[in-house]
Amino acid sequence: MSSAPLTFPLPWQQRQWQRLTGLVAQQRLPHAVILSGSEGCGKSGFVEALVGYLLCCAPQIAAEGVAIPCGQCDSCRFMAAGNHTDLVWLQPQSKAEEERSKGYLDVGMVRREIDPQREISVNGVRELIDFLGLSARLGRGKVAVLLHSERLNYNAANALLKTLEEPSASATLFLVTSEPDRLLPTIRSRCQHYTLQLDSDALAQAAAWLQLQSGATATVVADALLLAADAPLKALAYLEADRAAAITAYVDTLLALREQRLNPLAVAADWSAKGGEPHLGWFYLLMLAVTRQRFTQGQVVGQLTPQLQASLATVAAVPWFGFTEKLQLTIERWPQRRANRQLLLEELLLSWQYL
Repeated sequence: MSSAPLTFPLPWQQRQWQRLTGLVAQQRLPHAVILSGSEGCGKSGFVEALVGYLLCCAPQIAAEGVAIPCGQCDSCRFMAAGNHTDLVWLQPQSKAEEERSKGYLDVGMVRREIDPQREISVNGVRELIDFLGLSARLGRGKVAVLLHSERLNYNAANALLKTLEEPSASATLFLVTSEPDRLLPTIRSRCQHYTLQLDSDALAQAAAWLQLQSGATATVVADALLLAADAPLKALAYLEADRAAAITAYVDTLLALREQRLNPLAVAADWSAKGGEPHLGWFYLLMLAVTRQRFTQGQVVGQLTPQLQASLATVAAVPWFGFTEKLQLTIERWPQRRANRQLLLEELLLSWQYL
């Protein structure tokens, strides 16, 4: 399976790439852009490529009509080296990174170590504002990218709002997020919003790309996309880690529970010992797909959901939706400190067995 670096934009991103590079070429790109999409759709790589095009001194049109940076100018060389002085990244820092760094900004290259519990602080935004106020060294303007921008705390968001209200003519700001609704309405209203969320055509492109990247069959790719919530890069990670066998074994466990060939208490203990959150996530996505297929005549894809659909064929609507509600409540309660996680799993799996 392929582990080569990915080249952005990816196939399902071409439409937005053409749209945004067209605005750059016409010098009509908004000064503040929200770029949203689910985790694993390739937002960070897309915005990095777009910034490279924006800062390129001699952008070109490739043979297939796609706008690309030249790859030869000073700006492109700085981008490739990860030290472009007119570009900064701001994102939640891990504690270790915060201790190692002297400030909150990363010049030229995105920091990869992120603590999912951390916020973007007002001090980081103030450093970003100071950076945008400086003159561009290469004459193509200054660019700042906020990754996980939904994690701006209240003070940081208000500090950023002042910059959005009085933008610099030579500065461009990208707010990258998987949860745009968590941004303040006043911030959203001052930015142009573009989404990388995949529609049916984009999903078909992603599935074809995943087959080429992984060498997996269309059926295996469909199952990987299902369990990755239609996030192609998450699906690729599943395929490259050879998770197909593990996922099939997981579904076999659910079927064995339904057929009373396994003890739900023993399975709950096993899942709890291994960390139950991934199992709950897979369970939810599988049930969501099976529910769509049964009650909305949704398309049947892959080989996992038809087996579950057959197992649940005689379950009426009321207990079906009662169980899905219990599954959602279990997922909501799982992160709580006082939650007895093994007991939550035991109750859920007992309900599943006797559904």
